[in-house]
Amino acid sequence: MEEEERMNDSDMSSSCLLILLLIAPIRGQISTLLTATVGGSVLIPCLLPVNSCLRWFYWQESDKPLFHWNNGFIQEVTNEYMNRCQAVNTEFGSGNFSIRLNNVYVEDDDKIFWANFGFCDKNLQQQCKSSMQVSAPYRDLVLTINSTVNSATCTARGGYPKPRVSWTGQNKSSSQPLDLEAQTSLQQDPTQKTFSVTSTVSIKELKSVSCRVSNPRTNHSIENTTKTDAPGEDLPRRHYILTVLCAVIFVVVVVVVVVVLCRKRE
Repeated sequence: MEEEERMNDSDMSSSCLLILLLIAPIRGQISTLLTATVGGSVLIPCLLPVNSCLRWFYWQESDKPLFHWNNGFIQEVTNEYMNRCQAVNTEFGSGNFSIRLNNVYVEDDDKIFWANFGFCDKNLQQQCKSSMQVSAPYRDLVLTINSTVNSATCTARGGYPKPRVSWTGQNKSSSQPLDLEAQTSLQQDPTQKTFSVTSTVSIKELKSVSCRVSNPRTNHSIENTTKTDAPGEDLPRRHYILTVLCAVIFVVVVVVVVVVLCRKRE
């Protein structure tokens, strides 16, 4: 019985070892997910076992080199990454080959980076893979009311990727918030590639509305709330009342003057 259990344990250990050997290459190909903000910088990490006999190494994205070191000298790279990458550690013998990518662009979104190495005894290809997600927060939210057409418009700009826009309103006859359907349009800046958003809802029978613009990648949100009776929309009515009141006063004054003149003549 004990011998059978030992055989089962041995078979299980062999199976586990076989599985680990099979998945080892797969694990080496798993990419590290990096997050970066437009205009900021991001660390692209790479730590390898110490090897004192390094001849060259370079980082690349697609077929474009980002950073190239060859026997103690830094080589030129493509214009896209010129002056944007720097090594974190100049003592590469420690095994730290991480680099920093500066001035992140929207165009860097979804890119995959990896490093290649040439040692005295071997070459290593496609090491330290990393994929990158780029984002930019939305800002300058403006919420305006148009009483003439009973609508509210919400605008924001400078964000990436495309935003989530949500509206809620409070009915004049109820305190329960309502989800509102909106007409939303986007414009992409031709240079920065960030988005501006314009969204409009109807405000009929509502006493207030709220607009929220969210970045789906970072969950960063900006929000504004306003009453639908925006300042200034009652001015025509007030002007009408004031006009009527002035007319009444004028008529009263005229009547009084006429009465006084008539009495003097008598």
